[in-house]
Amino acid sequence: MSASGKGPAYCVRTERTVIRCWNPSDAVLLKEAIDSSLDHLRPWMPWAEQEPTEVEAKVELLRSFRGRFDLGQDFTYGIFDHDESGWQLLSFLSKLTCAGGCPPTGRDRAGGAGGFMATIFHITTEREWEQAVHRGRYEAQSLATEGFIHCSDGDQVIRVANSIFRGTHGLVLLHVSVEKLSSPVVYENLEGGAELFPHVYGPIDLAAVRAVTMFEPAEDGTFDHHYADTRIEPP
Repeated sequence: MSASGKGPAYCVRTERTVIRCWNPSDAVLLKEAIDSSLDHLRPWMPWAEQEPTEVEAKVELLRSFRGRFDLGQDFTYGIFDHDESGWQLLSFLSKLTCAGGCPPTGRDRAGGAGGFMATIFHITTEREWEQAVHRGRYEAQSLATEGFIHCSDGDQVIRVANSIFRGTHGLVLLHVSVEKLSSPVVYENLEGGAELFPHVYGPIDLAAVRAVTMFEPAEDGTFDHHYADTRIEPP
């Protein structure tokens, strides 16, 4: 079972293979496996066009896989040989990994060939959410100024909140179901960094908001994962 006590197992062992969730410590092994098979992967895997990438980028990718697994949002597995020192069925593993959460390589609709993400998150004010309910859709100011709405994966939310919203009260967190969005989602970093963030290129449909949680900071102004305690029912 996962850490929450729900969802699939972290690890399944057979006589020949080990199927388990990813850990950041697997980054070197992942890089070696991909780099040695690039000629075979590129004709079939769109994400392979971005390879080779550095180990640090692999660490961030695997950290996001593990974070989403722990939160019960997405379950991406690696397939290893019995002693976990190498890979078996690399091409199948690559397809499994991509289906579980590889960032799209272009402005692909989430859930298409480029990748799939079950839930992404957006921080806004309670007042702006109330206005969205009245309008019938959510449109952040950045949609007009930048062309998209900033969102985060589960393992990015707290860092984003503490970086941008520290000490801010009256916030809510939108839990957005990507497969219900009519607007495309793109994973990218427009500031040149290695970490990719989900951007929604259009309004967020109210039907795609699976939950809204109060998002208040602690007494020292910082945020933590207590945000899931209090929910506001979406329309």
